[in-house]
Amino acid sequence: MVIIEITSGGLHFVIDKDGAGRARLIHCSSKPFDKEGYRVENYSPFHNLLELHMLGYDTNDHHASRHTITSPAWELKYVSHEIAKTQQGQLLKIYMAYKVTEVCMHYIFYDNAAIVRSFVEVTNIGEEETTIDYVSSFKFAGLAKDHSQWDKETYLCIPHGGCQGEMQWRRNSLYQMGLTKYH
Repeated sequence: MVIIEITSGGLHFVIDKDGAGRARLIHCSSKPFDKEGYRVENYSPFHNLLELHMLGYDTNDHHASRHTITSPAWELKYVSHEIAKTQQGQLLKIYMAYKVTEVCMHYIFYDNAAIVRSFVEVTNIGEEETTIDYVSSFKFAGLAKDHSQWDKETYLCIPHGGCQGEMQWRRNSLYQMGLTKYH
C-alpha cells in the first residue's frame, strides 16, 4: 500500500508498506509514478529504506561484504511519518522500530531542484549497549529496472576537483565503472 507520495522540484518520491509492515522506497525519479500499474508484490525486499547491521544480528542475504537485507534493518516495521514545510522545501521523517531499535529516516526535498538529501538516526531504547556495524544514509533499489541493458544505459556522474578546476564532471556508464550485469 502506498503511504507517502511527494513531488518536489521535479522529483517524484514514493514509499509503500509491504505485507510484513516494512516501509520501502519504490520510486525516486523525474518521471511520475505509475499509480495504475502499482502492485505491492511487484517490489522486492531489496527496496527497504536503509541497511542497518548490528553486532549479534545475522544478515538475510549472503553476498560476501555487500550490505543487502541486513539485520535489524530487515525487521524494521513502519510506525509513522510526518511531513513538514521548510524554507527550502519539505522534510519527511519516517519512524520505524524493531525490538530495542528505533530508526528515523530523514529525507529533505528542495523546491527548486530534483534532489533529495537523506540521513538516518538510530536509537537504542534497550538497557544493554549495542554496536552498529553498518548503517546506510540512503538506499534505492531498482534504479534501472526498466532497462534490459541497465549496466550500459545507466550513468554515474562524478565531480572531480583540483587546485585550478573544481567540479569537473565525468560521466561513465555503470559498466565502465565495473558494475556489470550477470546472467
